[in-house]
Amino acid sequence: MHNRRVPRGLIGLLVILVLLLAGCVHIRQEVTLMPDEEWKADVKITFPASTVEQLGEEMMQDQDADFEEQTAEAERRGVHAEMEMRTEGNGDVVYSMKLEGSGYDLLNEFVFDSQATFSDAGDGKVQVNYDAGDMTAFAEMGGSYTLVFNAGQIHSSNATKTSGGTATWENPAEPIQIELTPGSPPAAGGFPWLIVILVIIGIVVVAVVVIGLLYLRGRRISQPGQ
Repeated sequence: MHNRRVPRGLIGLLVILVLLLAGCVHIRQEVTLMPDEEWKADVKITFPASTVEQLGEEMMQDQDADFEEQTAEAERRGVHAEMEMRTEGNGDVVYSMKLEGSGYDLLNEFVFDSQATFSDAGDGKVQVNYDAGDMTAFAEMGGSYTLVFNAGQIHSSNATKTSGGTATWENPAEPIQIELTPGSPPAAGGFPWLIVILVIIGIVVVAVVVIGLLYLRGRRISQPGQ
């Protein structure tokens, strides 16, 4: 029987694991911040087939147990947590975790390994700072780390790219900084209602002009002596 320290956060667990490997791991975190400190997070962790082979069956089973323990601990703390593990056709092993909860302290603990800070920036805005630290090891060892923040509005950030209410970091080399207003992000690629409204207005204007011209023409034809 062996005892191993299980980090409180999912990412902390992965950082310790990857530092023991010569292989690569791909991690994608997507976090959505909503009003009243409500939040949800989707975490996807991919172990390439070569890394799975290097780890061996026993260590992979240990990782299964660790992730299950993290999921159970989250549930005990009031966070709704679901985990799914699947093996792809190419041998990659993928862990997908969905977490939903209330309170930034729990989000920080279970998703950011207590390395982030959430501050009130006034006017309903929230300032988030996160030092990814050892997460740079994933890129250095051939893996990758992607972090996505969704919110009602992104006011400023040092993200790799920003689109609407979504900010994305790819293998960040510097501490992550973002100021946002919590809320559901604008639907990306949603139905272009504004364009539709403008088109309808254009059609109405054209129809009014055409009807007016036809009316004037009809009056001239009916009054040939004028």
